[in-house]
Amino acid sequence: MKFTSFFLSALCVLLLAGNAQAEYKTFGPDGAKFKVDVPQGWTAKANDGGAQITSADESTSLSIQVQPSSGKSAKELATAIGDQLKNSGYNIVNLEEENSNQVTLYSEMNGVRVATLIIVDGDKFVAITMAGKDGDGMKKIIDSLQDAE
Repeated sequence: MKFTSFFLSALCVLLLAGNAQAEYKTFGPDGAKFKVDVPQGWTAKANDGGAQITSADESTSLSIQVQPSSGKSAKELATAIGDQLKNSGYNIVNLEEENSNQVTLYSEMNGVRVATLIIVDGDKFVAITMAGKDGDGMKKIIDSLQDAE
């Protein structure tokens, strides 16, 4: 399955047509690179396997990571991510299993809700973590998500 169709079906988003002022940046590991439109005023930093994108006032953050799935289901991966979050002081609120390949993990720390969408596609998985107040900004970034290969 091409990575593009994976994002289209798994995230159920319509990719926005690029405009002349869009600032698309490319991130991710070889074989699973993606690009997103980073809104004006937001910062995007590459990290191991993806990107951390933060609003100008730092009240909103979105992380997109692509990692090997090591044969694990989305639920197994979500449980492992939940354990890491617990060790960092987060409270796990809920785990919603859409199907064996897609799970959303909800957590909270200091009154801030965090949602992590985990999607397994063959030998890799994508984790999209969203936290903060600017839901419209996060939606624009996710809607702009495209395959870069």
